[in-house]
Amino acid sequence: MTEKFSPEEQRVVARHFSNTDSPVFVLTELPEMVKGALFARYSRSPKTLRRLFLDEFQDGVDSDGQAPVVGLTRAADLYERIFIEYGDDSVAQLAGVHVAVEGASNILTKVIERGRLMSYLEQSTRYMPYNDKPDGHWRYHVPAELMGAHRTRFTAAADQAFELYTKLFEPLQAHLRGQYPQPYGSSAGAYRMSIRAKACDILRGLLPAATTSNLGIYGSAQGYEALLLRLLSHELAEARGVGVAMLAELKKVVPVFVERVERPDRGGVFIDYLRNTRERARSLVRETAREVETAESPLVSLTDFEPDGETKVAASILFELSSLSDEAAMNAARELSPSRRAELIATYADDRRNRRHKPGRAFERTSYRFEIVGDYGAFRDLQRHRLLTIEWQTLNPHLGFDLPPEIPEIGAQQDWTALMQECSAAYQELRAATSEAVAQYIVPMAYKIRFSMEMNAREAMHLIELRTTEQAHRNYRSICLAMHGLIAGEAGHQAIAAAMNFVGSGDSGLERLGSEQRIEEKRSALAARRDR
Repeated sequence: MTEKFSPEEQRVVARHFSNTDSPVFVLTELPEMVKGALFARYSRSPKTLRRLFLDEFQDGVDSDGQAPVVGLTRAADLYERIFIEYGDDSVAQLAGVHVAVEGASNILTKVIERGRLMSYLEQSTRYMPYNDKPDGHWRYHVPAELMGAHRTRFTAAADQAFELYTKLFEPLQAHLRGQYPQPYGSSAGAYRMSIRAKACDILRGLLPAATTSNLGIYGSAQGYEALLLRLLSHELAEARGVGVAMLAELKKVVPVFVERVERPDRGGVFIDYLRNTRERARSLVRETAREVETAESPLVSLTDFEPDGETKVAASILFELSSLSDEAAMNAARELSPSRRAELIATYADDRRNRRHKPGRAFERTSYRFEIVGDYGAFRDLQRHRLLTIEWQTLNPHLGFDLPPEIPEIGAQQDWTALMQECSAAYQELRAATSEAVAQYIVPMAYKIRFSMEMNAREAMHLIELRTTEQAHRNYRSICLAMHGLIAGEAGHQAIAAAMNFVGSGDSGLERLGSEQRIEEKRSALAARRDR
């Protein structure tokens, strides 16, 4: 039944909802707090949402439906009553906020991006050359923990890294143009951008982890509360400082949602809990675990998997598409012959036209845990797959560094190695003077870091296929190709591996050329449509 509105109500509703007569509509031009409060009230009212807005939230709307602060007082009152008095945390999921964090180190961006239920967009080292000096300074963060001679030691090593990056940038591009001549039919613009991207990919290993980036964040107020607690409890001054600044800005737009962060009995005790448990656990680990530092580690190891994983996936398919109990489905799956089980899995994932076509959740029934020892640059990219379980160790120079083959080809191997050794020496001095956490800022991204990734087969399909496309960076492509091989070989899950039929192959040369060409063609088509 379509709700009826008076002509005056129609004007107001049309301003703040995408239509006035359909049961499906979008909220428009309303503050986030009002939208969230509307939905919170919606769950406990028999009224339709548009009627609820007119009756309880339209205070301050003028005759033209203009209301820059429409319903804010009502929203704040409602949130305070539900969120504070009743502790209904689900209400905090109903308001979203965009936040920008600029000038954050590559250490801090990983701290921020640890949260699963938020969206992030980070400035790329692939598309942004770091050979300029805004305001006369290279783009890196100097930790506040460093003072005097230690600060000078840090900046000297960081400056050397950026100077070598800049020195090699043009010679490397010239070398790449000789190695990869412009293909016939490709545009000059796409070719130029792909050469630059390749040079950025290769040289990013010189950049220290202190290199700064700009980060866009979108998430619910509940997500921000968790992020603030993580930042404010962190051992690094940079993280705590950004936490304080972010809290101040969020208080301007969603004050009720972040009120608990500053309360000693809520946020205060939570921050203490996070900080104290981390320190106690670290102390105990140092007492019980002997550190073995070695550069001799495989790129990827499959450290845990379920030998009967394909049987479990088959059982989940049977459960989903039949009326069998879970136990009966598992028994039936065990009775299938290997070929019949493989046929069932293949059919369930069949007819995929592109990598975005994913099989159902039966593929989530089995999982894999990988240990990776790869360069920090590749880790940065893979860490963005935050829905899986990823853990990483503190960055240090003990596992060795990556040497791209193009560096010796342009006669820069000695310079590259000397820079790595210089930063390693600086790390040792800074670690002795401060801590591992602070010293890691000076470690270049070519150095390797040990991390683990645990994922179900469905997420493995997404990760491996995405990160082995033609435009993928070769370092993380190698990691994901190794994962795929281990799933098929060591785990013996050949049917699951075969379902990943959009896994790429080896090095594709100019990884970005095809993508840049398609982007240029789309821009040309868009311009042509606009000119019609």
